[in-house]
Amino acid sequence: MRSKSRTHSHLHSSVYIPKQGSVVKPKDILLNITGGSIGRCALVPDDFDVANVNQHVMIVRNLISENRFLLHYILVSSYIQSMIMSVQVGVSREGLSAEKLKRFLIPLPPLEEQKRIVAKIEELMPYVEEYDKAYIEVTELNKKFPEDMQKSILQYAIQGKLVEQREEEGTAEELYQHIQEEKKRLIEEGKIKKTRALPEIAEKDIPFDIPESWKWVRLGDLLNKLTDGAHRTPKYTASGVPFISVKDISGGEIDFSDTKFISLKEHEELYKRCNPEKGDILLTKVGTTGIAVIIDTEQDFSLFVSVALLKFNTNLIFNKFLLYAIKSPVVQMQARKNTRGVGNKNWVMRDIADTIIPLPPLEEQKRIVNEIEEMQPYTKQLIK
Repeated sequence: MRSKSRTHSHLHSSVYIPKQGSVVKPKDILLNITGGSIGRCALVPDDFDVANVNQHVMIVRNLISENRFLLHYILVSSYIQSMIMSVQVGVSREGLSAEKLKRFLIPLPPLEEQKRIVAKIEELMPYVEEYDKAYIEVTELNKKFPEDMQKSILQYAIQGKLVEQREEEGTAEELYQHIQEEKKRLIEEGKIKKTRALPEIAEKDIPFDIPESWKWVRLGDLLNKLTDGAHRTPKYTASGVPFISVKDISGGEIDFSDTKFISLKEHEELYKRCNPEKGDILLTKVGTTGIAVIIDTEQDFSLFVSVALLKFNTNLIFNKFLLYAIKSPVVQMQARKNTRGVGNKNWVMRDIADTIIPLPPLEEQKRIVNEIEEMQPYTKQLIK
């Protein structure tokens, strides 16, 4: 027991703690004793002039100035810091008093050994700082990794690298012609309206190569209808038909738990122009833009102007493929680029229609979706 007692010292046996409000002197150690930063510690430089401390800071003054560096390292060690935190009690988290600090036990080696310890610490400190920087960088990478993995999968998917191409499945050019013929028939029958001709896709607009059996197309050319919700704020009711805005789909699915409501009469009036149905895609276009969801419910609802409605022939375009294409980096980049304005920024309908996406044959669309959805559980595990 005697040998153990010689290796430890009460803090007050090696230092002097002046009364609060004392003048700070060069070579002192300042210790924060209250609040959220309690335990923070700093050495006063040798060339320091003069200053006073308030009740939040305690002065620790060494009787032997040569060991102040070791004492500083001891005070910031986890050993002392845990003791500082342990003396805080109650809701108010009372501060550290001089009397409590004086009762702390610290290890005290001989003076020459103290100097060698400080020299070794200062030799190693640059490596510790480098490790800390590297650790922070790795932690940030780990946080981003699942999201980056999902983006990479979608990028591979729309580049035609996720599944093989099969000659017997035809070409996207053939599919595109079927889509245009179907649209022409519906226009002639008065079932959909004729839309403006979209510009040709220039070589400079193509961001990457796709398989020969694929085709770059503009989103509007795939759609039978592209519109948005009500351009005026309706009269809300306590109950009735849900009225969907960006906040109700920002989580990646339609959330009816906190929607506003409109009357059935107003819904029927709005539905004449904007008629969301199961299988269609909703796309946010005001504020947070580019979030796409598939309507997977038979429930009636109306849309606000902040949400666009994409209607298309689901026998020619697999809605899940189109959803993933919209979520992919190439479309999201266009959404960011073309979202304009101040405050509640807007991705206007013209720019949504002009968005370019790669189109594979229908059967390949289905195989791509299957592959994406097989991989998704693994990326979700990474998020956890």
